Amino acid sequence: MSETPVRDTLVSIVMPAYNALPYLREAVASVQAQTHQDWELLIVDDGSTDDTVAVARLLATVDPRIRVLQSAGQGGPARARNLAIDASVGRYIAFLDSDDAWLPHKLATQLAAMQQHGALLCYSAYYKIDTAGVRSERPVVPPPWVDHVMLLKSNHIGCLTGIFDAGALGRERMPDIRKRQDLALWIRLTRRIAARFGPCRDKVIGIAEPLALYRVHQGTVSSNKSSAAAWQWKVYREVERLSLPASIWYFIHYAVNGWLKSRIR
Repeated sequence: MSETPVRDTLVSIVMPAYNALPYLREAVASVQAQTHQDWELLIVDDGSTDDTVAVARLLATVDPRIRVLQSAGQGGPARARNLAIDASVGRYIAFLDSDDAWLPHKLATQLAAMQQHGALLCYSAYYKIDTAGVRSERPVVPPPWVDHVMLLKSNHIGCLTGIFDAGALGRERMPDIRKRQDLALWIRLTRRIAARFGPCRDKVIGIAEPLALYRVHQGTVSSNKSSAAAWQWKVYREVERLSLPASIWYFIHYAVNGWLKSRIR
């Protein structure tokens, strides 16, 4: 596993896919439509039982920038993403789930901002969309920067918008947990940035312009919220190993911030 990027402008895009047939082509097309064309897309099948692998391989035969990897059975999104991170060769690592999409200038806008400000981690606002692709009236807009303390209170980084400089930070893997692994990654990266490069305010940048489309599947929203809360607690206690009082303190902030986010329509 090399820490040396092949090209300074190459972006490795991590896409886990499980039974992704309904939206996979749309997600891949949004990558191919990027104005920044120096990328590789690593689609990782996570034990799909539909035609996800066949479609992904067909897309890869047409576009050599696409690579298809397969995990050993259904290991969950963290393992699938880590397989792609380990196989990636780009200086930058970005994330896009197989049912989400990017707007065409997503990569170009973020890379320009990172280069202009010397940032190592970047994220942006995004629109929610429903299963039919209808956008929310208002975007989810993140703060202009975050550090690990802010992230413990709320995950301000939509995974489909996050991109980090692996040339500077290394190919950091996600912790092997079923949910909230992206939050744990952002916490790890912001801790590393603060320790090695100085205040996150100078090295982490949030873009207020919406650059991505996050698909919400309405039938699973309630169960997802309960499950996410349980995994949020696991991040506090088992991944970050916070004390019980600290975990309760951050969980209260998480609950309030989550309620505020849910009101965006």
